[in-house]
Amino acid sequence: MDEAFGKLRSSFRRLSVRGSLRNKFRKQNKNERPQRRPADVNVIPEDKLFQLPEDNTVGELNKLHYAFSWIKGRRPHMEDAHSVDSKLNDKITIFGVYDGHSTHKVSETVAKMLPSMIEQETKSRMQKMSIDDICMKNVLKSSFKNMDKYLFKTLQGEERFGGTTAVLAVFFQDRVFIAHIGDSRAFVFDHKGRMSYISRDHKATDEEEIDRIKNVGGSVWAGRVTSSDHVYGGLAITRAFGDFQYKHQCNSPDSVSVEPEVKSMRVKKISRIFLVCDGVTDVITNNDIKLYWNQCEYDSLTKVSETLTIESYNKQSFDNISTGIIQLCHN
Repeated sequence: MDEAFGKLRSSFRRLSVRGSLRNKFRKQNKNERPQRRPADVNVIPEDKLFQLPEDNTVGELNKLHYAFSWIKGRRPHMEDAHSVDSKLNDKITIFGVYDGHSTHKVSETVAKMLPSMIEQETKSRMQKMSIDDICMKNVLKSSFKNMDKYLFKTLQGEERFGGTTAVLAVFFQDRVFIAHIGDSRAFVFDHKGRMSYISRDHKATDEEEIDRIKNVGGSVWAGRVTSSDHVYGGLAITRAFGDFQYKHQCNSPDSVSVEPEVKSMRVKKISRIFLVCDGVTDVITNNDIKLYWNQCEYDSLTKVSETLTIESYNKQSFDNISTGIIQLCHN
């Protein structure tokens, strides 16, 4: 194993810096609907698109409406993935967006396997306690760790040098749990269109994350998580699945953490949830996401999801772009 890492070590390249382009929509009269380009994929060159099966991109699941859209954009390869799953006889509903880097393998594997691991962990705890006593926060944290262990066992060669973020909305009983690692972001809105929660990006420029890394013996250099000898020094995010060159070849394996930050909220207080990768948030501000909540009032979720995705492309996002919207049926 060490020999394999040694051969790859010399060829490892720093990840490219993702630009942070911040543009705002024009101010509009509060009595007018937001005016923007129609969501027309014809405006995007064919080689920038990326087609996936249509089986779980839009629909209704356990009284939850959802719509996902994505494009390859200006990246040479598509490394994003998403998941829509119902587990434990519809007791758990899971939506997720995963932003991979260096390979598509990690994000695709996590999208496929993580929901099942959450189900398995919940079943395991149900053998010792009633379902009402289960702490979903602990279930999610254990599931994320188990997922990372599975990746280390199954990924081969250079695949182990890739990774992925994750942002999930997990509905369980009367609550929804937002769990995330990395810089894919969740926006949660109440019934009046106010943002109840915005997830915090786990990046090497965040003071809280810098302190965490230093406390476990790691180091940050030039806004990147790095090994002590700077051989591995190109990761801008501080929590991710995979990226095993930081976890198994450095003196501080917890520098790049797989522990999710989890927020719990009552379902009845929520209207919609947006799950997006940084291909969106690099060019669309948090405040402007509110415009798309407004658009949901008169357009379909599919239309809104496509519009947000394509608007991100039009605003010169250089990344893969993925957008997911979940709407509770009591709206």
